[in-house]
Amino acid sequence: RPGVGMWSAHAYGLKFNDTLYVVDNGLPGNRVRGVALDAQDQVWVATASGVAHRRSGRFYTYYPGSTLEEADAGGRSFRPSANNVYATVVDRENRGWFGTDDGVFYFDGVIVREVTIKGGEKMPPTYALHIDEKGELWAGTAQGLYRRQARTRLELVSEEAPMDFVHEPLIPNHEPTITQLTG
Repeated sequence: RPGVGMWSAHAYGLKFNDTLYVVDNGLPGNRVRGVALDAQDQVWVATASGVAHRRSGRFYTYYPGSTLEEADAGGRSFRPSANNVYATVVDRENRGWFGTDDGVFYFDGVIVREVTIKGGEKMPPTYALHIDEKGELWAGTAQGLYRRQARTRLELVSEEAPMDFVHEPLIPNHEPTITQLTG
């Protein structure tokens, strides 16, 4: 049936079965680091240059760290390290979450929002994201493992997260880094 297949992330683009998607197809960058499917089997893509969400056969791009054009127009300030996205995951409310060099962000359906730690500080660079069966968000960072329970700020759970574990998907030529099945 149509739509059945596998999405895979690669250093040279995003693949769905044998079809390769790159910048020319609407991705913000060719270095794809993560893939997640939402409730409608639409794909969220984490790249080294921003986030893409494929729906209705087209990629829409989001920049957690804004763009120079948005900043110049009086919007959010330009934070290029936030556009360096390592991981993406989708929660029960169908929101896309992104782990970046500048912390954790999510798309609420209208705009990209930043998530902070309890106390209001910003998150450290975040390399891995997971949502468990209770709907709690887990974030793997260089400083440790963080957990966000529903509607709360992230809190540090363990400072014992080994660097090799959180950086494993970033090993050069380790292909594919992430796969998602659909259908």
